[in-house]
Amino acid sequence: MLPGQANGTYLQQKKNCADYVVSVVSRSLVWLFDFSLFIGTSITLKCYHHVLFMDFVH
Repeated sequence: MLPGQANGTYLQQKKNCADYVVSVVSRSLVWLFDFSLFIGTSITLKCYHHVLFMDFVH
C-alpha cells in the first residue's frame, strides 16, 4: 500500500466521521428546538389560561 492510498483512506474516514458528527448535532438541535418549543408553548398556554381564568373570576 502506498502512503498516498493510506492517506486517502484516512481522509475518507475523517470525512465520514465529520459527516456523522454533523448529522448527529443537527438532529440533536432539531430535537432540542422542538422540545423547547413544546415546553414554551405549554407554559404560555398555562399562563394564558390562568390569566383568562382570573379575568373571568374577577
